[in-house]
Amino acid sequence: MVVKSTEVNVTEQQREILERWVRNRASTPYRLVERSKIVLMSADGQDNRKQARQLGVDRQRIRRWRKRWANAEKRLLEAEDKGANDKDLTAIIFDILSDNTRPGGPTKFS
Repeated sequence: MVVKSTEVNVTEQQREILERWVRNRASTPYRLVERSKIVLMSADGQDNRKQARQLGVDRQRIRRWRKRWANAEKRLLEAEDKGANDKDLTAIIFDILSDNTRPGGPTKFS
């Protein structure tokens, strides 16, 4: 059984932000660069296996970020339709590609 990868769409404005993060690797957190690459490669039609090989990660990571982006596409398009500027859209994309909060209290040092 062949499982079809989640389709990923990226607008020009979104692509510019993601590509900017990939280009500015020195000032962009590594995780954000990697996730941006996953979204861009997915939007360009590369399959999960090829991406995993190229990026040196497991396919589950590729699937996770493809799905997260696809689930957020409506939010992104609504923001663009409402005229979100580059700064606003950057904040939304940053939120989408950031780690989810994890349960538990903050670490306490004595």
